[in-house]
Amino acid sequence: MHAFTQTEDGFCIKLSREGYARQAVVKALYPYRDTYIISYDFDGNNIAVYFEKKELIDNVEQQVSEILKALDFQMIRYDTVRQTDAIRQLLVGRALYATCIENDNESVTLENNASWEEDSRQIFKTWSDK
Repeated sequence: MHAFTQTEDGFCIKLSREGYARQAVVKALYPYRDTYIISYDFDGNNIAVYFEKKELIDNVEQQVSEILKALDFQMIRYDTVRQTDAIRQLLVGRALYATCIENDNESVTLENNASWEEDSRQIFKTWSDK
C-alpha cells in the first residue's frame, strides 16, 4: 500500500511497513538525497516519507511515480537476495574451500628434470587430478 499527499513544501508518500523493507527504502531513496530533504515518520504499520524541496515542484505525480518505481525495483532486488542467499553462500564457500586445500605431496620443483614446456601442460589439470 502506498499513497501520496502534497504538502506546502513538497509531498509525503505513505508506505506499508509490511510491504517495504527498510533496506530497500533506504537504497531506493538514496539517489534523491541531493534533490530533496527526506525525513521519515512511523505511525503503526505505515512509514510516512516526507520529501521537502525549497523550490516549487513542477509535476508531483511524475516525481512520486519515479520514486515508487525505484522503491519497487529495490524491493525486487531485496527479495531476490533474500531468496538466493543460501545458494550464494554455498557457491562462495565452495570457491574458497577449493583454494584453501593444502596438498603435502605437491612439489615446487619440476619432477624428473622436465622442461618448462612439458610442465606447462600441467596447468590444465586441477589439484585433485594429481
